[in-house]
Formats: sequence, structure tokens, C-alpha cells
Amino acid sequence: MRHSGAPDTLGALVACKDRRNALKNPYAQLHEHGITLEMVVASPMLGPHPLLRDLFSPRAGKDRATDVYRPPAITDPRRDIDAVEMYVPFSWYEPMRLENLGFTAPGEGS
Repeated sequence: MRHSGAPDTLGALVACKDRRNALKNPYAQLHEHGITLEMVVASPMLGPHPLLRDLFSPRAGKDRATDVYRPPAITDPRRDIDAVEMYVPFSWYEPMRLENLGFTAPGEGS
């Protein structure tokens, strides 16, 4: 996040979005009604892992995406793929994964 210049609140914004979207899915693990940005920022889940953020290297994701996109001749994931369901173990990974999988340009995942 620091390398891309993303705002500090990006992870919290993604977490709020994901929890609101989960309310639309009866099978979703989390069903948190009334979640606010302030509640997420104050939660212990975002705060204790800041050092892990610097350990994420998008190179492996880019390499795997290249391998996966080659056989069906995907050259522009944003244009060629209608929907994607990514696993993101931490909410602040989502913007980085969007970038390294080619759905947005580097630095524009937020």
C-alpha cells in the first residue's frame, strides 16, 4: 500500500464494501448489518498486521495470471473476462490483486 501510494483507509473501505455485498448472499460467511467505516477502522483486524503489507509481492500473481490467460488467449482481462471472484485473505490485498491480475493498471487498484 505504501509503495502504491494508496490511502491508509483503502483496506477499511474494501472491508465495508465486502461486508455490504455479503448481505446480498444468503450463503456468505459474514452477515454484518449496519457496518460503518469507523467500525472497521476501529476493529483489531486491520491494525495488527501492517508489517505483512510489505511482504506481498505481486510478481507471483502476475506470473500465474500469464500462465492462466495464455491458453484461452486472454490479452485484456478487463475486456475479456465478464466476472471474477478473487480470494483475498486481507481486505487490503484486493486492490493489489486487481492490479497484478491485469484488471486495472498498476497504482489504480484503489
